[in-house]
Amino acid sequence: MKRIVSLLLVLMLLPAFASAAPSVLPGDLLCVLTARPLYDSYDYYTRRIIAYVPDGGVVMYIAGISWGYCVAYGNYAGYITSDNLYKVGSYTGINFELPDGSDYSGYYYDDYYDPGSDYVPTDGKTYVPEFPYSQRYCKAIMDFSTRTGPGTRFTEAGGFSMNLTYRVYYQATSSVPWGYYEFTSGGKRYRLYTGMKRISDYGYVPYDSDTYVWAQITSGHTPSYGPGTDYAKAKYYVPGGITVQAYYQENGWLMFDYETETGLVQRAWAPPSAWK
Repeated sequence: MKRIVSLLLVLMLLPAFASAAPSVLPGDLLCVLTARPLYDSYDYYTRRIIAYVPDGGVVMYIAGISWGYCVAYGNYAGYITSDNLYKVGSYTGINFELPDGSDYSGYYYDDYYDPGSDYVPTDGKTYVPEFPYSQRYCKAIMDFSTRTGPGTRFTEAGGFSMNLTYRVYYQATSSVPWGYYEFTSGGKRYRLYTGMKRISDYGYVPYDSDTYVWAQITSGHTPSYGPGTDYAKAKYYVPGGITVQAYYQENGWLMFDYETETGLVQRAWAPPSAWK
């Protein structure tokens, strides 16, 4: 509800004193009219997404770079493109400090930046995009082994029969194409990865960029191989209080990566109560 109120307040104020963003000063509040990612670096080749600013979100300008701005959004500082932003207000008398280095991931401004306003929406959780893919039915042409993620650095999840019915969501970008499948075996549902060479008749399957944001696991738990209690449990326990790479959410469940004690990475889904 607070997010809705914030957006309505911004839209009400825009006609009164909004101005295009090119002339901005530290402390200015800028309304993001079109959703876009917030990056942890200004380097195009190494940057990663640390959060998403939604339509109508408001950021605080800190400094300019060649292709955009360094801004504060909630408790994050990062880089954002400078197009389609409008000034909606400003803070004064703030002691600004530019963070050291280029990695702004999770950098907190609480010590000297207190929004104190409904301009900056927050619902207590990291923004993670909704799972966007629909199922496409396919036919297996051989029995196959599976992994929890798209590559051999991910944990193995077991072998399954070609006689099952499979549904593929997407294929991951990799030197070897890995598909993300759903199927039922032994009365339990699974979402796992295997090589695209093991299926046929799948038609057009979209590619996924495997882009992540950072999220926090708040309580220890054994995650699932899908976004729900009717999916099989994963093999490895995940401790609370760690920061993880998160990809999507569905029904409040979080799809994330976790490095296990084996040295391999497990990709699984955390229940809504176990992350933020």
